[in-house]
Amino acid sequence: MIKTNLKIWFVCLCMTLSTFNDWSATEAKSVGLEFLLNKLGSASSIDSANRTRLQIWNIWTNKISFDNKKKLEAALYKFNAGEFKLAEDAFSEIISIEPSFMEAWNKRATIRYILGDFEGSLEDIGEVLLREPRHFGAISGLGLIYMAQKKYDKALKSYLRLKDIDPMNSEVRNFIPILEFYVYGEST
Repeated sequence: MIKTNLKIWFVCLCMTLSTFNDWSATEAKSVGLEFLLNKLGSASSIDSANRTRLQIWNIWTNKISFDNKKKLEAALYKFNAGEFKLAEDAFSEIISIEPSFMEAWNKRATIRYILGDFEGSLEDIGEVLLREPRHFGAISGLGLIYMAQKKYDKALKSYLRLKDIDPMNSEVRNFIPILEFYVYGEST
């Protein structure tokens, strides 16, 4: 039951994030990724954190070459249509052509999580974190995988890491107390 609910929640989150276009890529890039990640870590409100997160996602998703934009759009369409195996293949193709495009790794990690391929998802998350150690989406994904595997100590470490990067993240507030209970027998 928990595993199914986590999958549904994760799919909804990813579909929501893939449709955000409030900030143009040019606006987001002009502010600077490091500045935005630092701003996210010190956000004083949920609204401020949400706006900053949107800007960061726009930078990350627009770091693909112009030549591969259409491939990305097609892959996202397949993902949003629930054609996960076809989407996995499409993101694998993008990775083979443009391995530096971090969000292809991240989206394929999401798909592999949905399909129950936790080891494949962990490998892809590793690639994401090599490229961006503060990728809050990938770190959240780590936590979800470890929860599904009942590795609660690792899940807690992931969410504590996420808290350092994105303290206003709802997953931090929701999952840390639960995981502390599983790991320590009580919530701190």
